[in-house]
Amino acid sequence: MTFGIDRNKLFGFFYLLAALPYSSTLDIALSPPSEDANERDTPTEQIPPTHSTVPLPKQCSYPKDAFLLLVKNMCPSADPFCIIDAPFDFLANSKIRCSTALRRENATLQLMSSSQLLHLISIMSDNEDLPLCMLTAFYTPQCIFSARMAPFLNALPRVYPQLHVIACDASEYSRLHSRYGISGTPTIILWLDGIGVARMDDSPFSLEAFKEFIEKWTDLEPISSLTVQEADYEGPLPTRAREEQTDWYLWLSSVTMFLSCAYFFSISKYGQSLWQMIRTNYMEANEAR
Repeated sequence: MTFGIDRNKLFGFFYLLAALPYSSTLDIALSPPSEDANERDTPTEQIPPTHSTVPLPKQCSYPKDAFLLLVKNMCPSADPFCIIDAPFDFLANSKIRCSTALRRENATLQLMSSSQLLHLISIMSDNEDLPLCMLTAFYTPQCIFSARMAPFLNALPRVYPQLHVIACDASEYSRLHSRYGISGTPTIILWLDGIGVARMDDSPFSLEAFKEFIEKWTDLEPISSLTVQEADYEGPLPTRAREEQTDWYLWLSSVTMFLSCAYFFSISKYGQSLWQMIRTNYMEANEAR
């Protein structure tokens, strides 16, 4: 039984159908570059700019015919400064892209007030260029645990120059506690374009703990050895807790806790039994006299 269709024509139809996605790419790749006749005949004259311009960071665009490149087992040609994510990098969705951030020379830890930090976060939220990654440590000068963390935090900008490391005094502005969930110090938060994406809860803090946290959430790698130098113990973040003469809040909380414990013990059955025993012994001693 035949349907009156030529086999050669049928094969030719399927061949054209299979080659259709490749036609646009092959035409572009094999065709010679076109030149306009006016542009070829008329010499162009370059006019020097009258004003200096500041180059903006180059934007990375998603390549055309990306699926076709995957079928051919090829990688897209792109600027080395651009890193093209999925589908070429299957681990891109699991880590924050911070390696394309601008590398700062002689980077050091910056101490900021709460108002300065909030202003920086608002600026980062409006960022549309390369990613801005920031690591913020909320500390208090009186906290001994913040002082123990200080030398490791001072060494981070030297090891990760693409990461903006900031220390903020959490005792200056109480709204930070409720806005970012800071229940204690030190608290470490990782930011991407003004949005908190991760919190470091690993304790005790050490240089190895910071390394594991940064490499878990970002694609950054250390550019030098992870060692604490002598200069890291000198600052910028103080490595010694500031001592105060009298902590009135500690005294008030201690007295309140003592009075509360005494009251609840007095109304309990053990407190009543103790009070009854003391009263009985006192009455027997008076009768014996």
